[in-house]
Amino acid sequence: MTPGPLPRLAMLALVAAAGGPDGIAPPPPPAVLVIDGNTLEIDGRRMLLWGINAPNPATAVGWQAKLLLSMVASEGPPSCTVKRLDPALWQCRSARGSDIGSLMVQTGLAYAAGPYYQHEQDLARLAGYGLWRPNDGRDR
Repeated sequence: MTPGPLPRLAMLALVAAAGGPDGIAPPPPPAVLVIDGNTLEIDGRRMLLWGINAPNPATAVGWQAKLLLSMVASEGPPSCTVKRLDPALWQCRSARGSDIGSLMVQTGLAYAAGPYYQHEQDLARLAGYGLWRPNDGRDR
């Protein structure tokens, strides 16, 4: 006689509570805090995104940039690598594998810094996204 659905669920709950079939719980995901539209803090380490410059979050577009970065971070912890030291600049990929700096510039919520992401900035400008929206009198 096979156990009914309730005993199976109870067994699954016990296995999950024990951390898996071998009894070892996986490590918790890193804590991610979004500081502004181009700065993350992951497990206490502040990471300035490489290749972009987002407006101050006190502005409308800066607030939108922080919101988008928060949404990307909520999908799961990003993976980041150092691109430059002093000051440290990080290139980060979302949990889905997208280049976060590219995404921020493509949506018009950050400027391309230097020669990086110029193509994405040109596309955002042509489409009139974010920073490149026709002036409607609102604070950017």
